[in-house]
Amino acid sequence: MELEKLIYAILIIVVGSLISKIIGISIRKSTNRFNIHGLILDFLEDFVVVVGVMFSIFTALSYLGYQIEGLTISVTAFIGILMGFGLHDMLNNIAAGAWISAVRPFEIGDYVNLKGYKGVVKEINATNIVLIGDDGETVTIPTKLVWNAPIVRFKEKKTKE
Repeated sequence: MELEKLIYAILIIVVGSLISKIIGISIRKSTNRFNIHGLILDFLEDFVVVVGVMFSIFTALSYLGYQIEGLTISVTAFIGILMGFGLHDMLNNIAAGAWISAVRPFEIGDYVNLKGYKGVVKEINATNIVLIGDDGETVTIPTKLVWNAPIVRFKEKKTKE
C-alpha cells in the first residue's frame, strides 16, 4: 500500500466527516422553525453524522482496494435493526401526536382527565402532553399513552397560570 493512497484515504474520511457534520447542523437549523423537541434534533443530527462518517470510511476502504460489499450490507442491516428497536417508542409517540393533532379531542387550556391525571392542558406536541394538575404540579404524559385511553374533557375550563 502506497503512502500517497493512505493519505488520500484519510483525507476522504476527514472531508466526508466534516461534510456530514455541516449537513447535520444545516438540518438542525432548518428544522428549528418546526418546534421539534431538542432530543429529536440531537438524534437526527447525530444520525446524519454517523451515516456520513460510515459512508466516508467505506469510500476510503474501497479507494484502498478492499472489497466492502459484504461489510456494507452487514453494517447497514445491523444499524437498521438497532434503529428499529430504538425508534419504536419514539415513532409510536409521534404517530399518537399526529392523531391528537388531527382529531383534537382537547385543546390547550382545557381541563381534562388523561390516564388518571386531571389538569389544565398547558402544551401539546408530537411526543407528549403537559398538564398543570390541580395541585399545581406539572405532569408530562407521552402521547402514546393517551392514544388508546379514555379522554375526559370537562365542560368547564379552568385556567391556572
